[in-house]
Amino acid sequence: LSPKNTQKTPPANTNAGYLTVGSASNKTQTQAGLNSTAHLAGKNLPVYGVAKNVAVDETPSVSMKHVSSVVAVNLTNATDQPLTVSSVSFTAPEDIVGTYYIDFSGDALGFKGSGTNYVSKTATLDVTGEEALAAGASAKFYIAVKPFAAKAGDKLAVKVLAGDVVFEKEITLPSAVEFKSGMIKQLNVSYDGGSEIKPSSLTEIAAMDKGANIQTNEVLVVAKYARGVMLAQDGFYLLAFNNNGVDAKIGDIVTVSGEVGEYAGLKQIANPVVEVISSDNEVVLPEPKVLEGLDDYASEKFELIQYSGTMAVSGNYFNVNVDGSTRQGSIQYPLDADAMKALDKKLITATG
Repeated sequence: LSPKNTQKTPPANTNAGYLTVGSASNKTQTQAGLNSTAHLAGKNLPVYGVAKNVAVDETPSVSMKHVSSVVAVNLTNATDQPLTVSSVSFTAPEDIVGTYYIDFSGDALGFKGSGTNYVSKTATLDVTGEEALAAGASAKFYIAVKPFAAKAGDKLAVKVLAGDVVFEKEITLPSAVEFKSGMIKQLNVSYDGGSEIKPSSLTEIAAMDKGANIQTNEVLVVAKYARGVMLAQDGFYLLAFNNNGVDAKIGDIVTVSGEVGEYAGLKQIANPVVEVISSDNEVVLPEPKVLEGLDDYASEKFELIQYSGTMAVSGNYFNVNVDGSTRQGSIQYPLDADAMKALDKKLITATG
């Protein structure tokens, strides 16, 4: 709840205990320039108050407290060149941002994540304004997170994206550290020009272990759906997945940093940070592989396919029943769900 001078109308949402802490799953926070604290208010840093045993004829007095903790990454540019930071991310041993059901009844807040798709161990801060950090200077970047306690020996990671540079610092804690509600905990990192993640091709990324931090070369966006984009390079395809979508469009040439993820046996890029290099580039796709049935189809890589069948819509599930096949096709998270629902029980041809 936010404090107001006027009477507060009870929320219509019966799940009022659910709050977004830090940011929604895989969605970034934004800081306007170096050292700015203007974003440390609002929906990413909710506050709460508890008033108990208030008589019906009394006006309650509610002391508001912060739900979130804040990590202040103090970055020093130890090189002799200016550094323009575009994003800073912080990774903890447990999930630290997302949507949580919060139990306010105890002395300390209780947090229960709303599902693995809606929380993340990595909190990412976009930095706008393109203000350069001078050689030898330091600046702070503030990231809101869920309160948590890290044990001695736990590893924390800070990743900084600045132009073509991806710098990552891993910190092994010598002793326990608690990130408390309403408190700012500072982490100091220094960029000396080393520890850079070299750009890799899509085929190289697909061969890496899950969890590896990566950056692509320049690649082309050839398809898009509500939770990501398909990237192409030299005839090889790789998905960049984000639960809340990816801010790029078909025809963009981009570079992507993130980590190697995996879904249904296929590697993908998870928690992507996308930089658009150019737009409206030509997209030329190969002829799709036409499938007469689905039962015998399998692939160890992303490829363009086409099949026909009858659309079967159930809520937000869009399945395709193909004659002669026991397996269904599935069209996942379309950009226009209403248009897809209009195709229910109709014969369609799906290409993707």
